[in-house]
Amino acid sequence: MLNAATLLKHKMLIGLLYGCGLRCMEVRNIRLADMDFERKLLHIRQSKGRKDRMVPLSEHLIRGLKST
Repeated sequence: MLNAATLLKHKMLIGLLYGCGLRCMEVRNIRLADMDFERKLLHIRQSKGRKDRMVPLSEHLIRGLKST
């Protein structure tokens, strides 16, 4: 799927869905303030069951997100 996406934005969205195990609604609600690049964590707010959670970010995703 990553190879089929032509825009970098779409590749990053698919990468977040797959790499972090996120749901579509969770990816839609992500803000830049929710990303902690130093600790390599992503804060998911009001997830399923209205609970917050932290998920790891891979180095590959961090590089892609910083380049967009």
